[in-house]
Parts: sequence; structure tokens; C-alpha cells
Amino acid sequence: MRRIDVFGVGFGILLVGGLLYGGLQALGLDAQRAGIWSQVGLMIGLLGWLASYFLRVVTGNMTYNQQRG
Repeated sequence: MRRIDVFGVGFGILLVGGLLYGGLQALGLDAQRAGIWSQVGLMIGLLGWLASYFLRVVTGNMTYNQQRG
């Protein structure tokens, strides 16, 4: 992954968090609750990504292993 790709992913995550926060506020949550729930949403996304990564590691479905086989 190139450095510009890392910046793009980081900016995308920041943008998703901000949109989630703004959307929750638009639905009527106060700023504190919207901040908490937007963080919960981002953490669930992170844990889901980690779970998918560990599943690929355990099953051996990684790019390097696929190239070898």
C-alpha cells in the first residue's frame, strides 16, 4: 500500500465518522450522545475488519498463500 493510499483510507474513516456524527445529531441526539454512538459505530467497523482478517489468517486465505499454491 502506498503512502497516499494510507492517507486516503485515513481521510475516508474520518469522513465516515463525521457523517455518522452529523447524521445522529440530525436525528435528534445531543452532541455527547452522537459522539459516543459514532465512536461505537467506528469501533464495530474496526472489530469487524479485524475479525475478517483473523478469519483469513486462520483459513490460510491470504494473498501470499494463494500465490504459492
